[in-house]
This record gives sequence, structure tokens and C-alpha cells, in this order.
Amino acid sequence: MPAPQNEGHGLAKHHLRTGMRAWIVVLVALALRTPVDAQWLPSDSSRIPAAERADFFFYHGRPYGTDALAGPFDVLLNKGYAVAQFNNRNRYIFDYPYAGRHVWSSVSDFPDHVRRYGGWRRFIGDEVFPLSFRWQEWKWAPNYFGHFIEGGMTYRRLAEWGRVNGMPLPD
Repeated sequence: MPAPQNEGHGLAKHHLRTGMRAWIVVLVALALRTPVDAQWLPSDSSRIPAAERADFFFYHGRPYGTDALAGPFDVLLNKGYAVAQFNNRNRYIFDYPYAGRHVWSSVSDFPDHVRRYGGWRRFIGDEVFPLSFRWQEWKWAPNYFGHFIEGGMTYRRLAEWGRVNGMPLPD
């Protein structure tokens, strides 16, 4: 009689292969960038002319540190896969269904989703406006900080990056 197969082991191997593919993509993306050793750079190595530097708040045009990784690809990875950091989410990004059906369902069936959530009153009170004094019910807080504050900072940083790289965003 054959030994029973451990299905968890097969799933672990699948996730290991998926994780390896993810790291290969990341390593190839990093290898395509020109490596710069910061110790050999002058202390003022910005690509932004000195007369314009006061206009830049988040991006400084340095070829090292966070400025070296800044740009649309950085935003796509950091913002697009932010939900992968949550404990109750699948962290294997190559297993995600990328067909767009979920987004279309969220937009086209929005009233039905609100009804299943508990109705408009609960949705508005939990997700949009601070109508409760219980901090456990403050689902609006990450929306305010994540969309308004962090989104504004990301837009400004991309606008500055675009100016330096010849791709200005509209004002």
C-alpha cells in the first residue's frame, strides 16, 4: 500500500516555487539598474540644478538610496502590492487572479456590496466619516491617511521624479 501523500507538503513546494519566481523577477529588475557605490560619489551628487532644489521636497535626484529606486515601477510595487502585507491575505503575488473581474465586480455591484456589508449607514460610518468614538471601528482612519496623505506624497514624489527625468506630470 502506498504511503499517503502529504498535501501540505505539495502546497509548500508550490509556494516555494512561486516565491522563487518572485525573487528572480526582483533580482532581474535590480540587475538591470546601474549599481552605484555611494562612497565614490561627491557629497552633492544630485541631478537637480542647485537653483531648482528648493522646489523639490521628496525627490532629490541622487543616484543612491531611495532616490535611486524612485519612479513608476517603485510605486507599482509598493502601492500595488500593499495588501500582501496583511496577515489574512495571500502573499504569493503570482497566484493572484489578474483578470480584472474583482475590480469590475466591486465597481458594477457596489450597492450589493454595501448591502452585504451592513447597509449604507454602517458603510458611511465605518469607512468614510468618523462617526464613532470606538477606535476599533475606525476603518476610515487608514482610508484618510493612506489615500489623502500618502497618496498626495506619492503624487508629489512622482511629479518631482518626472520633472528630473523629462516626464512631467500635469500640475
